[in-house]
Amino acid sequence: MFLHGGGPGCTAWSDFGPVAPLFAEDRRCLLVDIQQYGRSAKTPITGPMWDHHAAKTVALLDTLGVERADFVCNSWGGTIALNLAAKYPDRVRSLVVTGSMPVFYGPLARCPRAAAAVATPATPTTAAKARLARRCAA
Repeated sequence: MFLHGGGPGCTAWSDFGPVAPLFAEDRRCLLVDIQQYGRSAKTPITGPMWDHHAAKTVALLDTLGVERADFVCNSWGGTIALNLAAKYPDRVRSLVVTGSMPVFYGPLARCPRAAAAVATPATPTTAAKARLARRCAA
């Protein structure tokens, strides 16, 4: 399943159309226009955005009878796939993600302050925040 980026005019075909035939030689390929892009529905997004898109993608997999999928994703689509992999790990066989952002901060969140992220006890989430803070401060 190919999930495209979120820039103006992005669609599955514009992002992945030229390479899809190469993948289609030995597997079924799904080029999906993310909701509100291309030819997809322009319905309102309900609930947290990344959860909404992940659930819609899983619903599409269910409709098509796909138990597990390989995801090739760019930007916005990669963030959706990362969320999907975290929430529905049994539906993801593999991920190829380029130019995406971490799901836990959202699209417009500011970088966390390094001191605040490092001052709390180390947990996987805190450690990830600290790494991101160091990258943002650089």
